[in-house]
Amino acid sequence: MTPGFKAYPRPTSCNGVEVDILGSEGCPHIESDTRVPEGARKGDSMRGFTALLLVALCHIHAAVSTNTVGPASSLLGCKASQLLTGPNELQVAEFRSKLSDPTALNTHFSYDYSASLITDGLANGTDPVYVYAMPRFIVTASVPEDVVAAVQFAADYNLQVAALGSGHQLAGIALPECGVTIEMYKFQKLNFDPATNLATVGMGVKTGTVAEALTHQYHQLPSIGECFDVCVAGFALQGGLGLIFRYHGTAADFIQSMDVVTVGADKKAVRQTISATSQPDLFWGMRGAGGNLGVAIEYTTKTFAVPVNSQTIRYGFDIADGEDVLTWYAGVVPKCPRSINPGAFLTGGGKPASLFLFFNNVGPITAETEACFQMLFDYAAPRALSSSQPGQPYTTLDYLDFSNQTSVYSECVNNTAATYWNTYFSANGSSTTGTLSPDLIQAALTQARTNPYDTFSIGFLAGPSLPQGEDAQYFTPNAFSFRDSYYVFVGDTWDVPADDASHISHMKQASAALKAHCVGNYINQLMMEDPDDSVNSYEAGIFARLEGVKAVYDPNNLFRDLRYVHPKLQAPTGILNGDIYDALPFSAAEAMAPAPVNAVSGAEAPHPMQG
Repeated sequence: MTPGFKAYPRPTSCNGVEVDILGSEGCPHIESDTRVPEGARKGDSMRGFTALLLVALCHIHAAVSTNTVGPASSLLGCKASQLLTGPNELQVAEFRSKLSDPTALNTHFSYDYSASLITDGLANGTDPVYVYAMPRFIVTASVPEDVVAAVQFAADYNLQVAALGSGHQLAGIALPECGVTIEMYKFQKLNFDPATNLATVGMGVKTGTVAEALTHQYHQLPSIGECFDVCVAGFALQGGLGLIFRYHGTAADFIQSMDVVTVGADKKAVRQTISATSQPDLFWGMRGAGGNLGVAIEYTTKTFAVPVNSQTIRYGFDIADGEDVLTWYAGVVPKCPRSINPGAFLTGGGKPASLFLFFNNVGPITAETEACFQMLFDYAAPRALSSSQPGQPYTTLDYLDFSNQTSVYSECVNNTAATYWNTYFSANGSSTTGTLSPDLIQAALTQARTNPYDTFSIGFLAGPSLPQGEDAQYFTPNAFSFRDSYYVFVGDTWDVPADDASHISHMKQASAALKAHCVGNYINQLMMEDPDDSVNSYEAGIFARLEGVKAVYDPNNLFRDLRYVHPKLQAPTGILNGDIYDALPFSAAEAMAPAPVNAVSGAEAPHPMQG
């Protein structure tokens, strides 16, 4: 656990000068009772303004060494040059008045509260493990107009803006430094049209909600993830590799239209419906790099028939046989139909390291699926140490029960544990030629044998191909990369905060070892600590096209940078240890920064998405 996140004394002086910090009475998530002189609050007293300026200068002084401010301050991650710029209190109040609910705008919150929005970055369900950037504003949007207003506010004052779904992305990309975070959890729309098998899904809807609603009643399912507590939003917009991605394709592949808010060169927030025939370049980019180009409100996607039952089997092997097992696994994958979702997983050495093969059929039973299970049975039965169905090629489960059990990743089912993960891709075409690099296999086996924690795991899954057959009519090219490769996952999930540093150190070692033998990254499961992580999440040609789309649809770079790297921030220290985020710089700026001349109000496109 990074030390020093809680229970800091409220500073009352800076370099010997007594100061009071702007009060926070009546605001949500308040944890203290500090106040500012009345004159300072109104900006009409030299004494009050001087007090504010002194505190601001103290912030600057504390930021000199790293050019950032400590995480527990109101300006976590803000550059010193930003302290006396930005919207003042009157301008913030004007923004608040445009929201459907004035309490939707949160400007007073602790660092811990902000960091806790990244739910997979918590130990014990409450304590931040990683040091994240801190936004200046958190907006809990309820209606599309709130999203437009928040994006427009960010554009008016050159603040970066990002949408937050379930907080499953560990890199903290939904928390822009000194920017605006838009919480989307209230967008719970879920409509299904049985005539077309199209579903319209709001960005706050979780995977489990979609699966429960559509599988039982309609026996249909879109391409969604395996972790039921994850919102479909970021999952789909960054590609989306889930339960049926080998059978049908990624979640991004089947999005038919999308309701989005973007900002062009005129700095005017516009809500519009995009599709393959309306803003096709933006539609291409939003499906694979969505967070870099705008904020999505909802999308309409193709769904697929699911069987009543599913066939599944798991075998456990001695890791001493790992090279032979993984080589055989890679070779058998292209011999199995696309409805078979095959995986190989290694666990760490806290107890003897283990190797498992999982094969699941997510489509109908056919002669081809039976042949695949038989090949697995013939290979594994004489070699495996264990089987989930001894003497049989598979067991049959109700489809929804099966889909609720499919994930072998512990972070899907343990929401109170800390998590660290990275995901990479082997060479394009490797899952169709049946080859895994011997060096990659050896690197994985070495890490599994030497990692001291049994919570550690490495997974190899056959990656997605381009949609085929009937699926192809619903597909248009998008920004997702690395088809027909192996999806290489490395992760750890643990409960003991005292072990944070050791788990993270071993994870960084394992990640580097596997990354050296892969060609790209999966941005949805990436810590984004290496400078090339974002760039390497796309093939070179796709990234070049994304740069062109970004230049047209986000020329001011208000949304996430295409070369985003997790900011290097320090834990709280010194005078900035106060718990409550406060809008101090806005008050200090009130006396010096007029409203921007180019400030404009948001506009809604003539034909927003219906349905």
